[in-house]
Amino acid sequence: NIIAENKLRNEHLFAKYDPLTGENSLLPRKPLILSKGYTIYIPIYLYDTDGIQKVVAAGSLEEYARQMQLPFRDLLDWLNCLRIKFDFEFWAATCVKIKDKITGKEMPFVLRQPQQKLLTILTEDLFSGKPVRVIVLKARQWGGSTLIDLWEAWIQTFHRENWNSVIVAHQKDAARNIRSMYQLMASRHPNEIQEITLKNFEGSQSNKVLVERGCVISIGSVRNPESLRSSDIKLVHASEVGLWGDNAKIKGDDLAQAIIASVPNVPFSAIILESTAKGIGNYFHRTWRGAEEKKNDFKPCFVAWFEIDMYWSKFYSEEEMRDFISTLSPEEWDRWDLGATLEGLKWYRSELRIMQSEYRMKQEFPSTPQEAFATTGRYVHSVADVDFLRKGCKEPTYVGSLVATGQHGRTAIDSSLRFVPDANGSLYLWAMPDKDRKVLHRYVVSMDMGGRSDSADWSVISVIDRYMLTKGGVEECIGTWRFHLDQDLAVWRAVQLAHFFNNALLV
Repeated sequence: NIIAENKLRNEHLFAKYDPLTGENSLLPRKPLILSKGYTIYIPIYLYDTDGIQKVVAAGSLEEYARQMQLPFRDLLDWLNCLRIKFDFEFWAATCVKIKDKITGKEMPFVLRQPQQKLLTILTEDLFSGKPVRVIVLKARQWGGSTLIDLWEAWIQTFHRENWNSVIVAHQKDAARNIRSMYQLMASRHPNEIQEITLKNFEGSQSNKVLVERGCVISIGSVRNPESLRSSDIKLVHASEVGLWGDNAKIKGDDLAQAIIASVPNVPFSAIILESTAKGIGNYFHRTWRGAEEKKNDFKPCFVAWFEIDMYWSKFYSEEEMRDFISTLSPEEWDRWDLGATLEGLKWYRSELRIMQSEYRMKQEFPSTPQEAFATTGRYVHSVADVDFLRKGCKEPTYVGSLVATGQHGRTAIDSSLRFVPDANGSLYLWAMPDKDRKVLHRYVVSMDMGGRSDSADWSVISVIDRYMLTKGGVEECIGTWRFHLDQDLAVWRAVQLAHFFNNALLV
């Protein structure tokens, strides 16, 4: 049964895909008969247009040509022009050249399954009048950046003039490498379809302009944000966002949010964030979790390693395959249950021997989003336990800070001490102090002292409510305050919080 199921999975993984006919594309399509015995499959949003519906009503393109008394070849050219403009996969296969990573040779851009998966998500909103907002959590080397870059180029080439784009990476060389795909496409694009000329924009090496369409393509990095065009951006490709650290000029999180805020919510605008997982609690992780929980406008797209056909190792006999099945570990059975093939598991096991680091392997080649983020460090607690606890997390009821006449000494805890709501505040409370019931030793305020600079450890203060111990329950954390501040002032914040919570025990 396992071998039979594995055969079906391999047939799906290596399904015959023809971008010229649309056969086996992951993008939702409908059949369109060209002539007797020849059918193509076009995207549903194109199929439903008036022009195509007339062809459908006639029964075939050939019959429609006869009814209209037009040469069949002319109507075929008309249809192909429509497909180039509205079917990205057809345009990519007929008009775009990319460099093969293994051979280095130029070849037509025929999408792999993971690229088709991402394209389907990108296209869902593009022709429905909605802004495109997608976040991509990925395994290594399946061509996600190539797809995103050329998809945005397709929009600039056929759908919008003066539609500026920006490519931002953790380093400028990485952004430049991504844009090089655009330059190769431009130099090889058929002029009879659309001439594409790229020139330096206003003498800048960082900014190119697509002359025929008036679209500026900028590149930049967290290390050099000044090179980015600060306004009039409609398309954003943010690469390896999980690596966006801070520098002396700007925080990675601030740059990401500033770029995103500059893009208007209009049709054919797009913001695409992509990265491997590089830690938890950072901007990319927070945005990914928000997308999963539908708390922001981004649609999540995760590509597991076993969805990528290059991560596959052949068995040379059924006996070898049966022997391999008998040695599968519980964790390998988990990956099988997620959808991996036996050949994929064989590759994974071999690659793990080379890498000699299980947590690095899971980070670079994750099977699930949870695994990707949980293994970005040498974690202490069980991934399943942490994920279980996350389900019980709640947004704070109150966000703000404590304000008094002074910041230290008696004036810091005088009668003016009060909580002030502030959406950008760093004091999170899930409950206010109970001023009605006086319970001895109810509240504990505990502080872990940090440093003053952005690169230092955080100072973190927690508020513990022990009331439920009187009912046979457990303590609750009902407040956290996290910040960077001089230590002498930081400790007075803890004093203020302890005073605010009915003169709590301060640790």
